[in-house]
Amino acid sequence: MRFLSVFIIFFMVILFNKCTPKKLSLDELNTYVQDESNGVKQIQIAGNVTYTLTYKPHDLLIWQEVQSSKNRKDSLVKHLKKKYENYDYYILSISAGDKDILNGASTDMQMFSQNLQTLSFRMSEYTYAVTEKKDTLSLADFYFPRLYGMGGSTQVILAYKRSKEPGKFIDIFLDDIGVGTGRQVFRFKKENIEKIPSLEYKI
Repeated sequence: MRFLSVFIIFFMVILFNKCTPKKLSLDELNTYVQDESNGVKQIQIAGNVTYTLTYKPHDLLIWQEVQSSKNRKDSLVKHLKKKYENYDYYILSISAGDKDILNGASTDMQMFSQNLQTLSFRMSEYTYAVTEKKDTLSLADFYFPRLYGMGGSTQVILAYKRSKEPGKFIDIFLDDIGVGTGRQVFRFKKENIEKIPSLEYKI
């Protein structure tokens, strides 16, 4: 009976490790973060506007830089890990229907210009993060790639200073940038972020 119990525990450990590998390929890691059940992607709908906020693992940012560099060595990966380690990154996507909110979602040129200015230069006025202990983390940096209507959503990369406290969650607040939906709040559990598998680099 004891042997059977040990065997079952051993089998469950193997099965658990098989289901949650510590390292994933690039495609597998991208699939992992896009799966809402893993807790690092959240979708909120307000009226006809859809907000999606997805945690961007450092490994995916590092891989983008490695791919664009001629120096594809392990030393570059180590350097980039130090570059990103003090910040948490999120991809914010906003769409109205199946269109991005800038190109096609509205024919009002004044609103278009206002939203463009906000997304390009003023996002730090509209978003911040709050830890479980109520410490506020301002937006450290952001990047708005212009897709000129070619994508189905407007996307912005948001970077917040990483909190070193052992809190259980972090809330991301997003004020209305001018689309009439009011404030949105996204809560990310730290345990879900911390258990994201690493990328298996093939340099």
